[in-house]
Amino acid sequence: MTLSKGACILAVDPGKDKTGLAVLLGDGSIVERKVSPSFSVTDDIAELTAKHAAELVILGSGGPFRQLEKKLAFLNLKADIIFVNEKGSTLEARKLYWRHNRKKWYLSLIPSTLILPPEPYDDFAAVVIGRRYLKAE
Repeated sequence: MTLSKGACILAVDPGKDKTGLAVLLGDGSIVERKVSPSFSVTDDIAELTAKHAAELVILGSGGPFRQLEKKLAFLNLKADIIFVNEKGSTLEARKLYWRHNRKKWYLSLIPSTLILPPEPYDDFAAVVIGRRYLKAE
């Protein structure tokens, strides 16, 4: 599906305890990122989809994505749901996290994929998933 000019997508990295959400423009630039508790993620998905008029929800096909897919069916979203393979997205998300957040000077010699961020970075995994879809489009 081709996005209209200036349209947004909502990318979702489903997880057991927390879920990453990212609103992206068609060029892959980040509009908004959020890490949401998985038990309340459907509310956040509905809110972000409406707030940004997202045309697509890109759902990573890993973790408990089937359960989330079933919950999303009851939301009556005005966006199509598309699944994207999320294999390896966690390592890419770490790199992306460290590109957006400065490392302490003593960590600068260690590769970004080997350093765990000090906070949840599931939102960056959602960015990776969304960009994978946009790149393949």
